[in-house]
Formats: sequence, C-alpha cells, structure tokens
Amino acid sequence: MLGPSDFGIHTCPGMVVDLEVDGVTLPQAGFVPVDQDLAGMVILDFGAFDSWWAEEQETVGHAHDPFKRIEVLTSSRLVEVSHAGVLLAAGARPKLLLETHLPPRWYFPPEHVELSLLTPSETRSTCAYKGHASYYSLVGGSPAGADIAWHYPDPLHDAEQVRDHICFWAERTDLVIDGQPHRRPVTPWSRPEEQTAADPDTLEFG
Repeated sequence: MLGPSDFGIHTCPGMVVDLEVDGVTLPQAGFVPVDQDLAGMVILDFGAFDSWWAEEQETVGHAHDPFKRIEVLTSSRLVEVSHAGVLLAAGARPKLLLETHLPPRWYFPPEHVELSLLTPSETRSTCAYKGHASYYSLVGGSPAGADIAWHYPDPLHDAEQVRDHICFWAERTDLVIDGQPHRRPVTPWSRPEEQTAADPDTLEFG
C-alpha cells in the first residue's frame, strides 16, 4: 500500500518534473507519463501543494476514490473490546463504520470506554473521508498499547455520527460481539509479527 511519500513510485515510464506556480518552484511535484492514453497530462503530487479543493470544499488527505465510501450505522449489538484480558470498552449502542476494503470499525461513546486506562497520544492521522484523527495509548507505555485507539474531534460531514466516539484497532485488540469472539483481522495496521505469521490469503488491505 502506497502513502503520500511514495509519489516517486509509478506504474509506467515517464519523467519527474518541477512545477512553477506564481513564481514559486515546486521541486519534483509533477510526473509526465510516457503513455499515449495520457498524452498531454501531468500527474501532480498531492503533498506538494498547500491545499486541494473540490469546488468550495477542501479535500484533506488525498483525492477521493469514486469506488470507495464510508457508511455509519447505529447498531444494537453488544460489543466488547479488551486487550490482554482487560476490558477497554463495552456498549450496546455503538456506531458501526463501514469503509470500502477495510474491516468494520466499532465506535463507542466516551461513557462506554474505560477512559482511565487511556492516555492521549501525540500521534495524528488524516483520512480523506473522515477527517483528522487523534490517538490514545494504554496507560503504562507498553509498545503493544501504543496508539491503540483514536477519535475524530471535528470529523468531515460523512463521519459526523462518530464525532468524539472512540474506536479501537480490531487488529490489536480482542473483540466480542453479542457474546461471540471475533478473530483479529490482518491488515497493514497489524503488528509486524502478526502480518508475518498470517496466511497471505487472509490479509485484508485498504
């Protein structure tokens, strides 16, 4: 899976070029592909620019994929999240966030989370569909508990229903839904040792 720093990786031959905008040079911000179907086109590096806009709405993280979306559903399932045998969250009215190609994510209101077990992290991330996330780690500073949960204090419109709700990595915690344990999905966000040990046919990629 490629991130914003992987702009130099391309699937066709071409030439990386500098761009000049209002007298300011943006080094290696463009790529001119050698492909007759893309003749006259320049691929732009999203991260090289200060901001991107779709009409009057700013695009964050990356451009939207027309084949990807999120959906937030109110659930009546009893969902419990634990780590190393310690209960972190439990509630019967979580929000279920479904995102294309990703495992289901369960978001809990703060009152259903053992907040005394969490401490704010300095980690931040950005999702083009949900907005800017802030993270929590487990109190105690263990590597396994680092950045184990996140929330969106000011989400984008499509994720408004999970505002200030807290979600835990299903890849790093133990999930029980309506009394039934669920296996941990293996994704690019799983611990390296879990990715290594996993059957390649079971990998779930974003």
